[in-house]
This record gives sequence, structure tokens and C-alpha cells, in this order.
Amino acid sequence: MGVLVAVPLLLGGWLFLTVHLVGRPGNAITASQILAYMLAAAIAVVFFPVAIGANRRWLWHVTHRNTVQDPQQVVRWGSESTAAVPNVPLGVGFGVVRVLIVMVGIVSLVAICGPLAVTSAIWTTFAEASSGPMSLGALFQFIMTGVTLVLELGVMVVDSWWSRRHPLEGQRQLAHQLRFTWYVAAVTSWGMSLVVGLIVANMIISYL
Repeated sequence: MGVLVAVPLLLGGWLFLTVHLVGRPGNAITASQILAYMLAAAIAVVFFPVAIGANRRWLWHVTHRNTVQDPQQVVRWGSESTAAVPNVPLGVGFGVVRVLIVMVGIVSLVAICGPLAVTSAIWTTFAEASSGPMSLGALFQFIMTGVTLVLELGVMVVDSWWSRRHPLEGQRQLAHQLRFTWYVAAVTSWGMSLVVGLIVANMIISYL
């Protein structure tokens, strides 16, 4: 239902801005650039936060699931129903940090995926480093996976260092695990959003 409302609003907003901005004296913006910024903003403001919530819930589920057959079993994302994440107070400081991280993520996604000159340069670099369409896709997937893994590794290294210096027990340990899960979900979701944003931008460059 949300898609049925969002798509007409997005197209209507794009047409409105195109009519009122494109071709005006002193304004070099194009219709495709307007659409690129609008879709980048939608991915950053809507998809990115929603992905954080979904990934957080899934990560908490797979790290605390009880499997009789194999506790280390790897399960496909979304293949199992998940329970709600425990409702534990995480502190005002974490709330502020969380807002700052989301804001930085939103701004960086729009800054990377919005300007067509930036996304065009990124895809041109990928194309020059590959030997054809098949290898371009593989290279893109490899690099984006690598970026996400580096971000996740950074969170894990910092968390491991902090945990050694500040041993916790009971409710405080649970709260720390919830904060850690959120941080991993945030960087994972940022990587996912970047992939979606770059693909959408490439489609705009190729077909508009």
C-alpha cells in the first residue's frame, strides 16, 4: 500500500521540479539529476533506517537462536521468523550517538549516490578495472561486500577492545550486546543502501 502511494508522489514531485527548475536561466540542473537526488534521498531517509531495524532484529535472532541440531548453523537472511529485540534501556548517550550515526549515514549516501557526476565516475572506474559486463558485476559485488565487511570488522575490533577494558555482567552486559548489534546493523545497512543507491544511479545514467 505504501508503494502505491509513494511512487505517484515521487513521480509527481519529479515532474513538478523538472517543470519549474530545468531550463531556467542560470540553472544547469537536468531532469535526470533531479530524479537521482530524489531517489538517493528516498533510499537514505527511508530504506537505510528501515534496513537498520530489520538487520538489527535478524542479527539478534541469529546470534541468540536455539538450534538443537547445530548452534552454529548458518541460516539465510529472512528464512526464519524472529522475535522482538529485548526492550532494555540503552542510555541517553547511545540515543544521541545513534541519531548522529543515522544522520551521517543519510548525508553520506545522498552525497555519494545523488550527484550523477560522482556515480558516473565510480562506475567508470569499475568499468575500466573490469574486462566486461560479467566481470564488472562481479567486481562491483566484491568491492561492495569488502566495504561492508571492513565497516563491520571495525565495529567488532572497537567492541572487543572496549569489552576487555570494561567487563560487564547481567543487565549491563545485555544492554552492551544490544548496542553492539545495532552498530553492526547500522554499518551493514549503510553498505546495503550504498549498493542500492549506486545501482539506481547507474540505471538513471544508462536510460535517462
